[in-house]
Amino acid sequence: MPVSITRLKELIELARSDGVEAIDMVENGTHIRITRNAAAPLQAAKIQLFAQDSPIQKKVDRTHFNAPMFGLLHLTPAPGAKPFVSVGDHVKVGQQLCLIEAMKMFNACHSDREGRIDAILAEAASEVIIGQPLFRIVEM
Repeated sequence: MPVSITRLKELIELARSDGVEAIDMVENGTHIRITRNAAAPLQAAKIQLFAQDSPIQKKVDRTHFNAPMFGLLHLTPAPGAKPFVSVGDHVKVGQQLCLIEAMKMFNACHSDREGRIDAILAEAASEVIIGQPLFRIVEM
């Protein structure tokens, strides 16, 4: 069931509280992230909704490997190390593509299909959100 407008208004009111800069949560299968620039009024707040099980997203993004969680993207196992994968690489099911750091924990992300890395769609060390496309994998 999608998040109601009433619930979104409650969260926006919470974001107006002093000291609250961001709200990031999953409710009823929907990822909600509200960020606020303390120097800007709340009208400039950015609100993003991503349904985790959206049938439209699955249909459109079949070639995309999407972020399974919110966090910081690492494309290499260590600073200065060779990337897990590069554009043009052939990957197999279960092959590690990247790491996503969340709450000081590093979570390995593995390919769910066999194919060729056609594009890397997110930058290293960037913050990613649930459902954000990270790689385009062309099945072979």
